[in-house]
Amino acid sequence: MNYDFFTLNLPITASVLSGSDTATFYGINTKSPPQGTTLTDYKKGSLFFINGQHIYSDKITSIENSGSDLVVIFDTASLGYSISQSWDFVSGTGKFERIG
Repeated sequence: MNYDFFTLNLPITASVLSGSDTATFYGINTKSPPQGTTLTDYKKGSLFFINGQHIYSDKITSIENSGSDLVVIFDTASLGYSISQSWDFVSGTGKFERIG
């Protein structure tokens, strides 16, 4: 069994913030769980932060692989604010892997 999946947390920083709710992490994908496991809920298995403030999983609409990038969409209505390329810093840690 690949125990790296259960113990490895890769810190990541968003490359681009677009619109008012989307953070894209270039060259990052969610790490696939070992065969035979069902740990696939990345919203609960990952931690995301905006300007150092932890964002709870219920404030995240989706976490998806898009080609070789990871795209996180936040529920800005629930957050009470939009994210901005000019002002905000989005980071995270979780079961991710660098692509390429």
